[in-house]
Amino acid sequence: MEILQLKYFLSAAKTENFSKTASLFSVPPSDISQCIKRLENELDIKLFIRSANSISLSEHGKKFYEKIKRAINLIDDAVLEIKDLSLSGLIKIAILTNRNTIMNKIEKYKKLYPNTSFEISHKIFENTNDFDIIIADDEFSNSNFLKKLILTEDIMLAIKKDNPIARKEKILTEDLKKEPFVCMNEGTSLYNTTQKIGEKLNFKPNIAIYSDDPFYIRKCVEYGLGVAFAPAKSWEGLFSENVVLKNVCDFKRNTNAYIPKNRYTKKCINSFLEILINE
Repeated sequence: MEILQLKYFLSAAKTENFSKTASLFSVPPSDISQCIKRLENELDIKLFIRSANSISLSEHGKKFYEKIKRAINLIDDAVLEIKDLSLSGLIKIAILTNRNTIMNKIEKYKKLYPNTSFEISHKIFENTNDFDIIIADDEFSNSNFLKKLILTEDIMLAIKKDNPIARKEKILTEDLKKEPFVCMNEGTSLYNTTQKIGEKLNFKPNIAIYSDDPFYIRKCVEYGLGVAFAPAKSWEGLFSENVVLKNVCDFKRNTNAYIPKNRYTKKCINSFLEILINE
């Protein structure tokens, strides 16, 4: 029984397809099929129920899968821990909110520890376990992750100075109903925050422009194409002098770092978390 053989088994159990597993490991499908067959012969049990176009775990296979999954995770963690002799390596991070602040922290960390590399994503497509750290607001909920608070900040209304409501001491819901909004795309933290503020103030924001880039959100406000709810701390200094920020409902947003619970955390990840949380 070999480790690679067991990894083939785990992948086949997950994909329920020998060809997909073969593609993931860049080997012929026959290699996977023969390897699983040898494993079944060694154990003297059928791990999979085979049909014409698919496979699925047998009852014995399901029990074997749970044990082997934990064992392989422990082995992978042990290898990481032994190799982790210095503050170097790769940190896989998903930044779902507060990009500007987090990128500044990454820049600071790289100056201190240039041998550490970062693989950065702004979306999670399927598997959250692909990441060492996920940066998200309180809406991200996953029992497999620990949550550490990075930042709490006010959400303000960004308005071009020549907009009449910019001169008001207090902006009312009726004022907001008349304004076009600029916002990040649906599903993002800023989009969800905008909707929450609308619910709190009992109106539905009229989103006239969507963008997946915060830079263009700010530019649209500066050009007078709409107003936007903006995080006061992480966007501090990024608007021109032609934009004012108004507090309309005392709404706050938390930015958190989420770290997987049940696997070894490399030294470089822990040191980066120190900078994220404490500086």
